[in-house]
Amino acid sequence: MTEITNSGKSDILPEEKYWEQLNLLFEAYKIKGQQEKLKKKLNKLQKEIKKNLEKQNIQKFKALEVVVKTTIQKKGCIFSQILESFNIFKIKEKIKNLREYISELNRAFKNKRINVNAYRITLDHYNTQLNFQQKNLEKLKLIAKEYILLLKNEELELDAVYSFNNLRKSKTKLLSKKSKNNSNCRKEIKQKIIFLKTVIINHL
Repeated sequence: MTEITNSGKSDILPEEKYWEQLNLLFEAYKIKGQQEKLKKKLNKLQKEIKKNLEKQNIQKFKALEVVVKTTIQKKGCIFSQILESFNIFKIKEKIKNLREYISELNRAFKNKRINVNAYRITLDHYNTQLNFQQKNLEKLKLIAKEYILLLKNEELELDAVYSFNNLRKSKTKLLSKKSKNNSNCRKEIKQKIIFLKTVIINHL
């Protein structure tokens, strides 16, 4: 299993803890999406209220505000469980910021707004930080690839169970319930794989 560093240390975890961290990231990703949709709805309602102070719109706005607050609290709870070295959102943000700092530093040096010594020291600091974050990202990508293989095996097992259940002539309520649960599990696995590929593995 790949080790991943965090603030100069190695997060050596049991294998299931790696998967747990990636599952938390997936949940965080989903709730971030929900929050964005809710904020759009909230902004739309706010504009409608400014145009027309209908009681119904005001009630909807207040109810939606509660939902948004609950979603923010839930997101905060999920993120509090994610290790810094697994937080792909923070890692991406840090890499982006550091690249911008380096570009700005290069411009400052080119325009002679900073002396050679200060430039070299600052550039070395930024490059060290950037290299550290990029290494964490590469290790996280490897862990994500390992998890995808595990998820695909789970998917094959669920497909086999699904096919077997469909071959049965009579469908009881219990069997229908199991079939529905199976379908939901397969759907979530597909969503996780898409998340791992698009958000973590395919990040440049």
